[in-house]
Amino acid sequence: GWGWWRSSRPESVDKVEKLWNVGMKEVLVSDGPVAKRLRFIWPDGADGVVDTILSRATLADDFALKKEAARICVAGSLAGSYATSPSPDFQEVIRDPAVAFYSSEELHVAKDGSKLQEIVERVEEGHYLPYIDAIYPFGELVRAHEAMERNAFAGKVIVVLDR
Repeated sequence: GWGWWRSSRPESVDKVEKLWNVGMKEVLVSDGPVAKRLRFIWPDGADGVVDTILSRATLADDFALKKEAARICVAGSLAGSYATSPSPDFQEVIRDPAVAFYSSEELHVAKDGSKLQEIVERVEEGHYLPYIDAIYPFGELVRAHEAMERNAFAGKVIVVLDR
């Protein structure tokens, strides 16, 4: 695998080893655009881009780092972010044929249930290997959220419900 992520927080540098340990071949830590750095490694650009923290700056960078025919997947966004903006420039961007936009508001069991189930099954079969950074019991939910707010994790955080 190959990966990079953007971060303006200095503690992100500590996550590099974790990402190498889960199979990343290269990790770029950046607090700004990465297209020029990525083009140095991949002169033709990326085969595809998944952007989970969308802004005007990241989307411009996404277009700059992808191969000409590649697609950009905007997979979620934070409330009040550029991706939830009714602004005409954002609405124009998500109509671009290179961009696929997904958010939890867009997913519905009737329309997407079988595809979501297929993803769950592929995770269970080991085809997709999510990196689980930490597991917390439900009683420690506040502690888990505080650590998440400090950007302490490099992977997914699981909260186990008490039964």
